[in-house]
Amino acid sequence: MAIERRTYVIAVLVQFPFMNTTYHVGFIAQRMNGADIAWIVGLVVAFAIYYFPMHTKLRNSGIGEELGL
Repeated sequence: MAIERRTYVIAVLVQFPFMNTTYHVGFIAQRMNGADIAWIVGLVVAFAIYYFPMHTKLRNSGIGEELGL
């Protein structure tokens, strides 16, 4: 599975405990009095999983020099 697909799947799965929807209330969202912060958690996790491996890959490929990495 490519890094993009892996990142997407992991980011979606990590969001479940933080969700507060009509159909699902995660245990962390419930403890936070219903605050739905799933999108924030998903964004941070996706960034961390995708950015660092791609940054290293671009730097090692030579393209990073053109982009200033």
